[in-house]
Amino acid sequence: MKTIQAPRILAAIVAAAAFSVASVASPALADDAPPAEVKLIVERAFSGKLTDADREVLINDYPEIAAVVPDYSQTETEEVVTKALSPTVAGKGATVAATTKCSTYSGWSRFKSVLGFTIYKFTHSAKVCSNGSKVTSHSSPTYTVSEADYTVDNWSVVDKSVTGVNTAKSTSRIQVKIQQCVIKVGCYGNNYPTGTIVGKANNTADISTTVR
Repeated sequence: MKTIQAPRILAAIVAAAAFSVASVASPALADDAPPAEVKLIVERAFSGKLTDADREVLINDYPEIAAVVPDYSQTETEEVVTKALSPTVAGKGATVAATTKCSTYSGWSRFKSVLGFTIYKFTHSAKVCSNGSKVTSHSSPTYTVSEADYTVDNWSVVDKSVTGVNTAKSTSRIQVKIQQCVIKVGCYGNNYPTGTIVGKANNTADISTTVR
C-alpha cells in the first residue's frame, strides 16, 4: 500500500486553492475535460470504491478534483441523545406513574473529499416517548443539510416514514438525495444520506446515519 506524505497533501491543498482563484479569472479553464481515466476514478469515488492508487492520482495530478470528490473512508459520524426524565402528565390534576419518558435522538454525518474538505453535513432527528412496555409516540423525522460547499447543486427528500408506534419498537427513516457537481466532470454525482432511529420501550434507541 502506498503512503501519501503530508507535504504532498499540503501542496495539493495549495494547488486546489490556486485553481479556485484561477477558475474565477478564467472560466474556460473549468471546461477542459479530464482524461477518461479520471472520470472513471470519479465514478468509483461516488460508488465508494476509491482505491489508494486513485487517491494518489487525484492528489498529485488533479488536486482541484481531489478537493471536491467524495472519499467515504473519511466520513465522520456521531449520535446524540437528549433525554427528558420527567414523566408525561396526561391532563390537569392527573396523577400518573413516572414511567412515560421522552427523548430526542439525532445523528449526523460529515461527508468529506479526498483532501479532507467538508462537502456537506447531514443531520437527522426524532423525538420518541415510551412507557416501559411500548413506544407511545415517535415524531416524524427532520433533517438539515449544512456546511455545503459550492459543488452541492441541490437536494430533496426521497423517503420519509415512521412505523411501529404503540409496539415495543418503532422506527423512523429519512433519506435525502444530494446531487454534486464535480469540476470538469459534470453534475452526475448523487449520494443518499440516510438517517434511521429505532426507538425502544425502555427509553433507548439505535441511531444509524449513512451517506451512501
